[in-house]
Amino acid sequence: MKLVNLSGPQDVAALLIRRKWWVILPFIGLSAAVMLITTMLPPMYVSQSLIIINPRAVPNDFVKDLGNSNAENFDRLATKAFPPAFRHVE
Repeated sequence: MKLVNLSGPQDVAALLIRRKWWVILPFIGLSAAVMLITTMLPPMYVSQSLIIINPRAVPNDFVKDLGNSNAENFDRLATKAFPPAFRHVE
Protein backbone atom coordinates (compact mmCIF):
# COMPACT_ATOMS: atom_id res chain seq x y z
CA MET A 1 0.00 0.00 0.00
CA LYS A 2 1.31 3.40 -0.90
CA LEU A 3 1.69 5.81 2.04
CA VAL A 4 0.34 9.30 1.53
CA ASN A 5 2.12 12.31 2.95
CA LEU A 6 -0.51 14.73 4.27
CA SER A 7 1.39 17.92 4.95
CA GLY A 8 -1.49 20.41 4.96
CA PRO A 9 -5.21 21.02 4.58
CA GLN A 10 -4.89 21.16 0.80
CA ASP A 11 -3.55 17.59 0.78
CA VAL A 12 -6.42 16.38 2.97
CA ALA A 13 -8.96 18.10 0.70
CA ALA A 14 -7.35 16.57 -2.40
CA LEU A 15 -7.42 13.13 -0.78
CA LEU A 16 -11.12 13.47 0.12
CA ILE A 17 -11.93 14.58 -3.43
CA ARG A 18 -10.05 11.60 -4.91
CA ARG A 19 -11.74 9.20 -2.48
CA LYS A 20 -15.15 10.91 -2.50
CA TRP A 21 -17.03 7.62 -2.91
CA TRP A 22 -15.35 6.32 0.26
CA VAL A 23 -17.07 9.20 2.06
CA ILE A 24 -20.38 9.35 0.17
CA LEU A 25 -21.31 5.64 0.15
CA PRO A 26 -20.93 5.03 3.91
CA PHE A 27 -22.84 8.26 4.59
CA ILE A 28 -25.73 7.18 2.37
CA GLY A 29 -25.66 3.61 3.72
CA LEU A 30 -25.65 4.67 7.37
CA SER A 31 -28.36 7.28 6.78
CA ALA A 32 -30.58 4.68 5.10
CA ALA A 33 -29.96 2.21 7.93
CA VAL A 34 -30.85 4.80 10.57
CA MET A 35 -34.06 5.77 8.73
CA LEU A 36 -35.04 2.10 8.38
CA ILE A 37 -34.39 1.34 12.04
CA THR A 38 -36.30 4.41 13.26
CA THR A 39 -39.37 3.53 11.17
CA MET A 40 -39.32 -0.06 12.46
CA LEU A 41 -39.03 0.84 16.15
CA PRO A 42 -42.29 1.18 18.08
CA PRO A 43 -43.12 4.63 19.44
CA MET A 44 -41.93 4.86 23.04
CA TYR A 45 -43.22 8.26 24.14
CA VAL A 46 -45.41 8.03 27.23
CA SER A 47 -46.95 10.98 28.99
CA GLN A 48 -48.84 11.16 32.26
CA SER A 49 -50.22 13.98 34.31
CA LEU A 50 -51.82 14.31 37.70
CA ILE A 51 -53.86 17.31 38.75
CA ILE A 52 -54.31 17.85 42.46
CA ILE A 53 -57.11 20.20 43.43
CA ASN A 54 -56.81 21.46 46.98
CA PRO A 55 -59.62 23.29 48.75
CA ARG A 56 -59.20 27.00 49.35
CA ALA A 57 -57.10 27.83 52.40
CA VAL A 58 -58.58 31.32 52.85
CA PRO A 59 -61.98 31.63 54.57
CA ASN A 60 -64.94 32.68 52.42
CA ASP A 61 -65.34 35.85 54.52
CA PHE A 62 -62.08 37.26 53.11
CA VAL A 63 -62.32 36.22 49.45
CA LYS A 64 -65.28 36.81 47.16
CA ASP A 65 -66.29 33.65 45.26
CA LEU A 66 -65.61 33.83 41.50
CA GLY A 67 -67.34 30.54 40.76
CA ASN A 68 -70.14 32.11 38.75
CA SER A 69 -68.20 33.87 35.96
CA ASN A 70 -70.37 36.84 35.12
CA ALA A 71 -69.41 39.90 33.11
CA GLU A 72 -68.83 42.02 36.23
CA ASN A 73 -66.17 39.66 37.59
CA PHE A 74 -64.52 39.39 34.18
CA ASP A 75 -64.39 43.15 33.74
CA ARG A 76 -62.98 43.61 37.24
CA LEU A 77 -60.24 41.05 36.62
CA ALA A 78 -59.46 42.35 33.14
CA THR A 79 -59.08 45.89 34.50
CA LYS A 80 -56.56 44.75 37.11
CA ALA A 81 -54.65 42.45 34.77
CA PHE A 82 -54.49 44.82 31.81
CA PRO A 83 -54.44 48.55 32.59
CA PRO A 84 -56.28 50.76 30.07
CA ALA A 85 -53.04 51.64 28.27
CA PHE A 86 -52.46 47.98 27.35
CA ARG A 87 -56.01 46.89 26.51
CA HIS A 88 -56.98 46.18 22.92
CA VAL A 89 -59.86 48.40 21.79
CA GLU A 90 -61.99 47.29 18.88
